[in-house]
Amino acid sequence: MNGSRNIKAVWLQHLQFAGACAFAVTLWMRQDLAHVFLIFTLAISLARFDLSLLKKRWPAILILVQLFLVAVVSATYGDNRKEAVFVLEKQMTLFLVPFLFGVSMDWSEKQMRNLLSLFSISVTIAVCYLLNEFYREYRVGKGEGSLGDFLSSHLHHAFSEPL
Repeated sequence: MNGSRNIKAVWLQHLQFAGACAFAVTLWMRQDLAHVFLIFTLAISLARFDLSLLKKRWPAILILVQLFLVAVVSATYGDNRKEAVFVLEKQMTLFLVPFLFGVSMDWSEKQMRNLLSLFSISVTIAVCYLLNEFYREYRVGKGEGSLGDFLSSHLHHAFSEPL
């Protein structure tokens, strides 16, 4: 019986890691795709909930959750509390993700390095693609105007629109 629990725990750990990798790769893609992998990873994290990890990691979890706590405190000082509650609902992931990962994630240092490397590679690919699109449009397309005008009209969302 204990062996089947260990197999289940290892299987859930691999699923959680795979979901986190998929989320890291799709983070720069469409939001709905990244949200699917985030929800999947958080659901697996709920299945792996271990209260003993909270006792070990409470300082790190508290540091990460402080972003949400700052948002809660600042919402009490605003004039429009209805809007503040709506914004807090949207920012609930600032609390949920560090907390659930902190009480469920028991990954090795190698797995963390692999996850960060995968994220870095995927973002590098996205930036290279966007820079190529930027160069093609500027060089081939509307290259008649000044570079400054082109840059001012193609920053932020206009720059990342091809993704």
